[in-house]
Amino acid sequence: MAFRFCKSPHDIAGWLLFVLPGRRYGDVLPALAGLLALLFTAVPAAAQDGAGIPYGQGVLWRIEGPGPEPEPSYLFGTIHVTDERVHDLPPAVKALMQTVDSLTVEVRLDAAATMAMAGAMLIDDGPGLDALLGPDDFARLAAIAEPYGIPAPMLPRLAPWGAAMAIALPAEEYQRVAGGAPVLDSRLQEMAAARDIPIHALETIEEQIDALSGLPQHHQLTMLRQVIAVHGDLDGLFEGMIELYLQRDIGGVQERLVAQSAGPHEELVAAFLERLIHVRNRRMVARMAPRLAEGNALIAVGALHLPDEQGVLALLAAEGYDVERVY
Repeated sequence: MAFRFCKSPHDIAGWLLFVLPGRRYGDVLPALAGLLALLFTAVPAAAQDGAGIPYGQGVLWRIEGPGPEPEPSYLFGTIHVTDERVHDLPPAVKALMQTVDSLTVEVRLDAAATMAMAGAMLIDDGPGLDALLGPDDFARLAAIAEPYGIPAPMLPRLAPWGAAMAIALPAEEYQRVAGGAPVLDSRLQEMAAARDIPIHALETIEEQIDALSGLPQHHQLTMLRQVIAVHGDLDGLFEGMIELYLQRDIGGVQERLVAQSAGPHEELVAAFLERLIHVRNRRMVARMAPRLAEGNALIAVGALHLPDEQGVLALLAAEGYDVERVY
């Protein structure tokens, strides 16, 4: 579908669904919450040590509430990638997927939700992205975007956060997702569907869109410029994040988010962490309460939501839940 045939935002959104990961947008967005932050707070690998962060070690936690739940529930921290190493689930998680009564994930998508995501990535009016970025940065963006299958004529229509989202994962990973390869959370949903157990969501697609689109435009542009600037190191950053996850060192990932927050992007980092992690943590804890009250539930959210004083586990503990690491 050539760009010249797109006559309306709806047409362009449909084109984006074909070229970008389409129905899998919701799989990719949570990963970007961590990866984009890594890109503008990156610290040398030798400086990483998440051992001192509350709930920083481990990906599977037993949750038992203060009420009369019949059985405990479990919280599993995921990483939203297609990597086979990640899809080789810990034995405890495999066992739970055969015995729990329900699965809860961050968001569930349908065709309307996916179209909403694609449409939100477009600039409705005002200057295009080429004018907002300036000729030099826009030329660099165009060169980076080519392996992602995004033609230069399309780029001016993308909102800054949408352009950052489009290039903030390695091109090969994006192509795998675009080809239908599931990320870890989707794999869990497939397993739950095979058992015909209920699948619940903690957020709507509109709330996930707002997490990035609601950032002020100047913050979005700073974020996009940083992604452009470090794009050559993206494969290494992505692999480093996977390795920390496989080591169950979620605190180590968290350290990368905050270790240099006093740097030149301090205001952006603070806004990013608040919107992409802290606000969503509080919302998730409130909305998982019914599942915890039912008991025997598995709740799977991005692992970056677990650690720290404002993480999901600390918030649950503050509400009187007993939180115990399993793996």
